[in-house]
Amino acid sequence: MALNDAIDGGEEPCKSPMKGVHSQLGANSLGQTRKIKTNNSGQQEIVIVEDQTGDLLEVGSLAIGQTAAINDNTNISILTFTAIGGPKKISNIAVSGEAAADFWIELNTVNNGYRRTTHDKVSENFLFGGNFIMAENDVLVVKVNHCATGKTKVFEATVYGV
Repeated sequence: MALNDAIDGGEEPCKSPMKGVHSQLGANSLGQTRKIKTNNSGQQEIVIVEDQTGDLLEVGSLAIGQTAAINDNTNISILTFTAIGGPKKISNIAVSGEAAADFWIELNTVNNGYRRTTHDKVSENFLFGGNFIMAENDVLVVKVNHCATGKTKVFEATVYGV
């Protein structure tokens, strides 16, 4: 089976440059989708399709946190983010570190998600599909606990959204 046969119809998320005119290259949780479109010259280009409100939204990092020298078997916050200036729509939170670990997020002290990294995969994402909206003054905390016995390690987290 040829690559083009495998992507016939083209609506599965993919990064392949061989996709067709109606192909979806990827979608984010804010209603945006990157698709291949054919311009007036017959050339294919990647465009961002507008969300349901008709506005183009720009996702950026809202907060970055890093904590060094974390002891094993210690629950510790590596990032605290407060929604200032109105509600925030969180698309994802990326977490990583130097060792296998448990990560969880809390919104106003309530657990809202959990991910575990391994020695083979030391990064992970919390993906929210656009449904994680922080009201103004809500507080988001990312916590970590690792089990590299007797060692201190570095861990980081980044909150993405608008």
